[in-house]
Amino acid sequence: TDLLLASRKGSEKFELFSVEKDREFLMSSEESAASRNEYGTLFHRLMEYTVSRRAKRSLSSQIPPSMFHGLRPAEQKEMKESIHQFWTGPWGKRVREAEVCFAELPFIYKTQFGILKGQIDLVIRLKTGEWIILDYKTNRLLPAEKETLAKEYELQLLLYAFVFQRLYGEAPKKGVLYFSNIKESFEFAYTPPAIEAFEKTLDDCFKKCIEIGR
Repeated sequence: TDLLLASRKGSEKFELFSVEKDREFLMSSEESAASRNEYGTLFHRLMEYTVSRRAKRSLSSQIPPSMFHGLRPAEQKEMKESIHQFWTGPWGKRVREAEVCFAELPFIYKTQFGILKGQIDLVIRLKTGEWIILDYKTNRLLPAEKETLAKEYELQLLLYAFVFQRLYGEAPKKGVLYFSNIKESFEFAYTPPAIEAFEKTLDDCFKKCIEIGR
């Protein structure tokens, strides 16, 4: 995602960062991080492919072998298992039953300070009418580390909810991080007022970016 923000770390300190798809916080070297990012990019591509065919059964077995090109055998096995686990799990069931699915939804949103460009992994509308934002993460982590890592992405998910509400007039009820490595999710609940209140945070982030860039 082509998006630049200022992220609050601690109480008053701001740190510049890019909200990137599959940002890997736990990789120990640049080489392994690059490899994992490539894996993450392919995971998103395969999820988009399977979401478009979500009505079918055994989705992981229907993926063309050519789509796994570039992955080592162990990575191919991990990828297939991760895709299978998603679709046989609770979130796969919700996506199958969703009334509306937007996979890899791009957005451009203009603010008074600049333009935000990005892409949301998946947005669904449940039969209850609730809108949910899902974001896939391929980080390697332990289940005990899930909550800590999820907090690193909290701003990103809230940003997506804010932009979606502004552009589509619908307030998402939840932002969900799906960690493919441990086959678990982490949810953030939203209310329309809380989403709207994010505008001030966003403006402050832009202002800090402008100050840093001077």
